[in-house]
Amino acid sequence: RMRKNIIFGLIAGLVGFGGLASCTDKDVTTTSRFEVRLTDAPADYAKVLVDIQGVEYNVNGTDGGWKSLPLKRTGVYNLLNFRNGVDTILAGEEIAAGKISQIRLKLGHNNSIVLKNGETISLKVPSGAESGLKLNLHAELEAGLAYVLTVDFDAAKSIVEHGNGKYSLKPV
Repeated sequence: RMRKNIIFGLIAGLVGFGGLASCTDKDVTTTSRFEVRLTDAPADYAKVLVDIQGVEYNVNGTDGGWKSLPLKRTGVYNLLNFRNGVDTILAGEEIAAGKISQIRLKLGHNNSIVLKNGETISLKVPSGAESGLKLNLHAELEAGLAYVLTVDFDAAKSIVEHGNGKYSLKPV
């Protein structure tokens, strides 16, 4: 089975392809393996905790086109555990080959940062639980290939301090 890697930087907006392996003509299938992974760049916090409750993909660009990918584990992830080439798999399964227009991460309400002094501060995530953090993908998944989408949070740039002691997560 061939594998394509897709790296999506929330701040940089970079999508790259690579990591192709060999495949034979005997591999006849109508599905693609699709995985979503999580990684991060360094940030000046002790922890950046994001409560991930779901991963969905949109197959036709309409509100009714959202489908869930089974999560490996729901709950709070410390983004800073996934730096310097380390990632974790969030979700994945065999899905029908074809177009994917977006993915979204559905977030819970337990999002926070821990400052270097140990203080924990709640993170507001606009629309995180309602509509999710949406990422435009517009990719065509070919049958018989495996795809890995790596969501690269840049916590240092995605966390906004409001000056009143409040913080929010606003990925681009």
